Amino acid sequence: MARAGKAGRSMGVAWHFGRTAIIEEGPFSDYTGYERLQVVTKGAGLVLIAPDREIDLRLPMQPRRYDGGTPIRTLLERGPVECREPDRRPRTFRY
Repeated sequence: MARAGKAGRSMGVAWHFGRTAIIEEGPFSDYTGYERLQVVTKGAGLVLIAPDREIDLRLPMQPRRYDGGTPIRTLLERGPVECREPDRRPRTFRY
């Protein structure tokens, strides 16, 4: 979804709505410039490993917010999961 600025000019993509099946461990997508809101909708046991912390998504329907530019690796403790991600550019829209 794009937002129009002054004189109708586009300010770029304001929101990115994702649906992701994570079936194996590995690096996560880089969304520099976005704030990510992630929630597991199917399965359980997802942990996102960042350089300075773990982002705990082990339980379904427990959203977590983090900087989309953070280097992340996935850890699947209990097999594949499916997630939803409404990601936004922070200065464009509020949740």
